[in-house]
Amino acid sequence: MELSATTTAATNQVSSQAARDSALSEDPSQSLDQTDFLKLMIAQVKNQDPFEPMDNGEFIGQMAQFSSVDGIKKMSTNLDEMAKSFQQGQGLQAATLVGRQVIAPTSAAILTAGQPVIGQVDLPGSTSSLVVEVKDAYGSVVRTMDLGIQKKGVVPFSWDGKNSEGVMQPDGSYYTAVKGNLSDKEGESTLSTEMAITVASVAVGSGTAEPQLFLKDGTKIGLSDVKQIN
Repeated sequence: MELSATTTAATNQVSSQAARDSALSEDPSQSLDQTDFLKLMIAQVKNQDPFEPMDNGEFIGQMAQFSSVDGIKKMSTNLDEMAKSFQQGQGLQAATLVGRQVIAPTSAAILTAGQPVIGQVDLPGSTSSLVVEVKDAYGSVVRTMDLGIQKKGVVPFSWDGKNSEGVMQPDGSYYTAVKGNLSDKEGESTLSTEMAITVASVAVGSGTAEPQLFLKDGTKIGLSDVKQIN
């Protein structure tokens, strides 16, 4: 008996549909895993047109495609696990910083027991004049320190807790303001400081968020903002 091309095509279409229905009927979610894929292949073999069987190349292509998808899925799962482990490690690292001093982006200069307050300025370019002012909570200048000519990069400084007349100031909260004449800019520029300050508490982020550090002056920064641990 001879089959026309139209009849053959129709038979193949019905067979292919029957194969898919057979494989997916047992899985309401219609999400194929490795077992479902094997069931689908077996169903296709059982229901294929005996006068025009599927080419072996099709099976190989399907297997290669499924293998690639399965590999990507496993890699995604592994990356998720790595991200969780990394976050847990960050949380543990952040927790060990409570009560310790870190160099972080803040202008706070907290004077405690007359101990020197240290900080630094990360200059974006060289300057002909770098001036650090220490101010009290009311904004009055307590001490002015002229660091002179400085090259691009990190410039450390310290305040011994004394005012311009050499009198030791009471413990408490002060803040710094830094200005400099950068070589690539006209006029005086206001620059950011990074001060040594104690970490008061830590909040562990959810998901992929990094832990947040609450500093003694009330500033909140990310763990990645810490420049140095003392």
